[in-house]
Amino acid sequence: MAVNIELEEENDSEIEYPLLMISGNSTIVLFVEDKKGFVIRKPTDKPVPVGDPNRTGEYSEGWVMSAFKPYNGKITISNK
Repeated sequence: MAVNIELEEENDSEIEYPLLMISGNSTIVLFVEDKKGFVIRKPTDKPVPVGDPNRTGEYSEGWVMSAFKPYNGKITISNK
């Protein structure tokens, strides 16, 4: 699997879901509504175990929204 990230300028518009958001540690989450979303990218040098809420693809309903801002870049997901 390959994930390619391209950053773009921030836009301070009102949040409309679904929305990609990024945290200060570069975790990217696809939010489907407030506090609820899927991990798209968790930056780490170590493998993340299956079932860990920070593993790519995992869903959580307890995200701290103040830790995120809208991600305005481009993400390409592919099976590589």
